[in-house]
This record gives sequence, C-alpha cells and structure tokens, in this order.
Amino acid sequence: MGGLNSIIGLCVFWVVVQFALNGVDIASSSFLVDRFPPGRRGVVSAVFGLGAVVGGAVGTVPCCLMSIPPGRLIHCLR
Repeated sequence: MGGLNSIIGLCVFWVVVQFALNGVDIASSSFLVDRFPPGRRGVVSAVFGLGAVVGGAVGTVPCCLMSIPPGRLIHCLR
C-alpha cells in the first residue's frame, strides 16, 4: 500500500484485499459447519477468530519493523 500514489488506487487495493479476505472467511465458515458438530462449533469458531486476530498482528509487526530505517530501528529497540 505504501507504493500507491492516489486515493483511487488505495481504494481499489482495499476492495481487492477485502474481497480476498471475505473469500477466506466464507471458506472457513463452510468448513466449520461441515466438519464439527453443533455443540463444538462455538469453540471452533472462537479459535478461528483468534487465529485471524493473531495472524493479522503477527503479519503486521514484521512489516512495520521493515519500514523503519535501520538506524532508527536500533534506536527504537534500546
């Protein structure tokens, strides 16, 4: 997203990313209904949701660290 130079480009990129993420969500929801009995679906759904949150954080932190210039990164870690 940092390489985009216009608001329109950012909006188009955001729509494409959200479309892809919703596709993953739909696939995981159908998997959940097909593979788990009704009594366990709540727990499994919570694990899926936690995985999405943790995965987003784990993916975001390295990207943020890579965007900081090396000299500033060492300063931030002290």
